[in-house]
Amino acid sequence: MLFCFLYLSPERSVYSYISDINAITSLELVLMEFIHRYGFLTNFVLLGDLNARVGCEQDYILNDSPKYLPCEYNYIEDNFNSQRLSRDHTINTYGRSLLNMCKEFEIQMLNGRSNLDKPGNFTYMGPSGNSVVDYIIVSTNTFDAFCDFQVLNNDESDHFPITCNIKTNTKPAARDGDVFTRHRFKWNDKISSNFGSLFYTDDTHRELEIVVEQIQGYKIDEAVNGLERIFHKNLKCVIKRRGNAMVRQEQPGWWDDTCENMKAAKYKYLDVFRVTNRKENLEEYKSAKRIFKNMCNKKREIYKEEDDVNLNKLEIMDSPQIWKKLKHFKKGEEKSTPVALFEWYSHFNNLLNNCNYDRDEQFDQEIDTHITEAEARGESSDDLLDAEITTYEIPAAVNKLPNKKAPGISGITNEMIRRSINVIIPVLVTLFNNILVTGIFPLKWCQGIIYPLSKNGTRSDPKNYRGISLLDTIGKLSTSILNERLAKWCTINEKFVENQAGYRRGYRTIDQIFNLQALIQKYLSKSDERLYCIFVDFSTAFD
Repeated sequence: MLFCFLYLSPERSVYSYISDINAITSLELVLMEFIHRYGFLTNFVLLGDLNARVGCEQDYILNDSPKYLPCEYNYIEDNFNSQRLSRDHTINTYGRSLLNMCKEFEIQMLNGRSNLDKPGNFTYMGPSGNSVVDYIIVSTNTFDAFCDFQVLNNDESDHFPITCNIKTNTKPAARDGDVFTRHRFKWNDKISSNFGSLFYTDDTHRELEIVVEQIQGYKIDEAVNGLERIFHKNLKCVIKRRGNAMVRQEQPGWWDDTCENMKAAKYKYLDVFRVTNRKENLEEYKSAKRIFKNMCNKKREIYKEEDDVNLNKLEIMDSPQIWKKLKHFKKGEEKSTPVALFEWYSHFNNLLNNCNYDRDEQFDQEIDTHITEAEARGESSDDLLDAEITTYEIPAAVNKLPNKKAPGISGITNEMIRRSINVIIPVLVTLFNNILVTGIFPLKWCQGIIYPLSKNGTRSDPKNYRGISLLDTIGKLSTSILNERLAKWCTINEKFVENQAGYRRGYRTIDQIFNLQALIQKYLSKSDERLYCIFVDFSTAFD
């Protein structure tokens, strides 16, 4: 299908006098050029604001028949016969030209022809009046492929949205490779207790026993999938899954029940007017719309003033609340990135799977030698690193999990783990120890969602983004326990040097800034002393 999206300036506007012919006639010339070049105008769809008012006139030739024409004329009659209705009874110059164009090129309007738009509702309702100026126009040969044309009641603009469905028999194209389904659940504290109680049911206990049996049988991937299914089953009982379905847009902070009720009342007046087409009902709708708009503006202003005051009161360490407040100021920023999906794939594939690096063979040899000598001395295991993971380590690690963090593909959040931990501790102990002994790491824990975070530079270049990987939360719980052991082992065995601040708990950038300032004061306070510094910014160091 050929889709043509179009906007035509109104009649007698300053833009309409640029050309000697009207805009509809100009469009006809473009279509004629298209037919001359390609030889056809089928499967054609024209949609947009044409500022053409066609009244109740029909866009096809009525009672068209070659009955009285001489036989030598090869005339193809217009067999289209579907009458169009319209609330707008006015015809302007653009409208007459549009009707002639529809008859000439065998294209028809969807407006006023479906069961959802039988009266032919107004598509524009504003200060200058009511009219039908927004259209979806399709080729006669594809008219039956379109259905359910409708003028929606969203009135954020003076122009109402128009929509329709296209009937098709095509099947989704097969995808190459593995396709992963991301599970998304919207968590809130209100369903916390209900969710936790579901883990004490007999069904959940039986399912957890099956998971333990799978772990003991070294079926690690099956066990992880089974544990994930238990979470999903209990979640579906207390929460609405978001998935890939359309999720209702979150309302702003100032929105309340009064706004919701007045919005519903406003649309009710609009629905009544669309049925009756009476002037008094139109005035009721306009009045309700005006009151609703003024109320929203007032509530928005009050909320912004209170928001500014509350932002100043927030403590510096309450970073989640600070970022939540600052999002209001980023409302106008571009959310979508002008990067195609295949560019993202190519960029991260080259970045993460790059094998063109210089291996340090000497270092590899030293590692192999160290392992061989340690095994010969009977030092192949360590009491701290290789000890079984206990029922004390897991709750301690769970208590350190931060809230309101994005989950991985499974959709299981830290809050969900915290509410179920008392029941699933034995399962996690068995699972983590089995992984520690066998070295079999679950496939699900290796899968992540890469979220590109803009760093600097142009937004159209993938190299100016850092990929943040959203990993499985249960997998991260397992690795956090191992990380805690490694950090403790490095401290006990004095593997850290004192001037290292990176990857050490309790050390921050401010410590290094303090050291740098001390060095500057020490050397520059003396005459003829210099301090040379090298600042290195490694490209894609954390990508």
